[in-house]
Amino acid sequence: MVIYQKSLHDARSTKYKKLSHDAFFNLQEQTQKLAGQVTYLKNKFNDLDRRRKLEAEGFYSDIRILRGRLQDIEKTVKKFFLKQVPSPTAYPTNNDLLLSARQTRIQSQQLEKELQDIKRRVEEIEAGIGDCTL
Repeated sequence: MVIYQKSLHDARSTKYKKLSHDAFFNLQEQTQKLAGQVTYLKNKFNDLDRRRKLEAEGFYSDIRILRGRLQDIEKTVKKFFLKQVPSPTAYPTNNDLLLSARQTRIQSQQLEKELQDIKRRVEEIEAGIGDCTL
């Protein structure tokens, strides 16, 4: 009877050792898989973060360029209006005044369109930057 109990005890302990070993092996395997997934997701996050920063930097440079263009247009407009001031010694004819008025109207409409376009672009870029920083 003692020998039977001992052999039963040995069989059970062998069975539990094998189950324990199998469970440990499965746990190691799952841990390695999860570590691989964590590494992959971490790299993916870092790549996305780097891309977001580069896009924001590009938006800032676009804004700087557009502001420079806007300042150039403003300078051109100022020069244009300074040229339009007639000298006190010259008296233009009615035809000259009409021609000058037409040209001024056309140029001002063109400048107005360009300013609106630049303003729209700056607003779009600023909105894009706002979306990226959130």
